[in-house]
Amino acid sequence: MTKYIVNRLLQAIPVFFVVGLITFVLMRIPEGDPATFMAAENPMITNEQIDALREDMGLNRPLLVQYLDWQLGLFRGDLGYSYFHDVSVLTIIGQRLPKSIELGIVALALALPVALVGGILTAVYNGTWIDNVVTALVTAGISIPSFWLGIVLIIVFAVNLDWLPASGYVSIFEDPIQHIKLIILPAITLAVLLAAPNMRFLRANLLEVFGQDYIRTARAKGLSEPVVVARHALKNALIPTVTFIGLQAGFILSGTVVIEFVFGWTGLGWYTVESIMNSDFLIVQGTVLVFAALFVGINIIVDVIYAYLDPRIRY
Repeated sequence: MTKYIVNRLLQAIPVFFVVGLITFVLMRIPEGDPATFMAAENPMITNEQIDALREDMGLNRPLLVQYLDWQLGLFRGDLGYSYFHDVSVLTIIGQRLPKSIELGIVALALALPVALVGGILTAVYNGTWIDNVVTALVTAGISIPSFWLGIVLIIVFAVNLDWLPASGYVSIFEDPIQHIKLIILPAITLAVLLAAPNMRFLRANLLEVFGQDYIRTARAKGLSEPVVVARHALKNALIPTVTFIGLQAGFILSGTVVIEFVFGWTGLGWYTVESIMNSDFLIVQGTVLVFAALFVGINIIVDVIYAYLDPRIRY
């Protein structure tokens, strides 16, 4: 297992290289750079001052030189500094990433029990009104855009009912109650988008497992349906479902970016959107690499879980 994990980590190195290269190129395709955006905030600045600012930032160097300089910084563990805030990218990631991870974990903790219960119910009661109602809700959950659902929740629970705050962030150490209130709406928004596809996927896997010979044998022995589902069907159906959850890691990360911006949750996703709008190149490049690293790490963890769910699996 250790050898397998090491090999997977080595395989991730080309992934990081390609992700970094694509991000570097895409950030420089649109017109404008940090110096231009800074100048827009001060209409009195002259073109000579803009050129001097660009010179100071190193933006007037050839793109290949800028890229190689950034790559050398990566090998030293230096992701550079924000052009706008003069703070290291690593410092910003260290401050913002825990907020995004917290939101993702809370949403996943809400989504997985709902997906598990809903998937089992729709599979056991396949073709009944329970299956039809839950399937309709799942279809709606998959179809709804995250930003639209977030806005609707804000209108209903923050504006009309005034039960929860609309947006913002407060540290749990400063005000635990307010922190919980602020995380409820973004976590529910992300949880809905996570639970719906997982519920449908688990239902399909369970229906496939129910058709296997060993399930028919278990029922023929007189075992009750809950025992058949819990002891024989569910564990086998969870193996491909865990795979699907691992593949959703990218969706969780991209979902937090949009949801954080809608709800003003000042995590790494919120800061990434702000940096893209300001063309803060180094911040975007650093955060995208962090998201890629999280995606690779989550998928390695999923592969390890395989061995627990099915001891026959050997790497």
